[in-house]
Amino acid sequence: MKPKEISKIIEKEINCDWSISNAHNCDLKKCLVRPQKRLFIAFGNEIRELWLVLEEYPEAKDGYKVVFDDKTMQFGLAQHNEPKDWFLGVQGNFLDAFKRM
Repeated sequence: MKPKEISKIIEKEINCDWSISNAHNCDLKKCLVRPQKRLFIAFGNEIRELWLVLEEYPEAKDGYKVVFDDKTMQFGLAQHNEPKDWFLGVQGNFLDAFKRM
């Protein structure tokens, strides 16, 4: 997949409602990042290549993250814990993952 295709999936779910927030008061416009492939460590030290699409603190590249698995076409959560990024699991669609942060 290409970054534009992933962005279109997210935009379709948001449906122009940029006021959507979550328990962490994340601002979608501020926290969404251009989709980029990154390596994440899953349980059992499995390395997974996923698309990073949202960061709770994009300036610091820290906090919870929403990721996209283009093999399963599902979004999930990840978290930065020095020095690595950890994949926490699949949540379903983008808004499900965003709201579960």
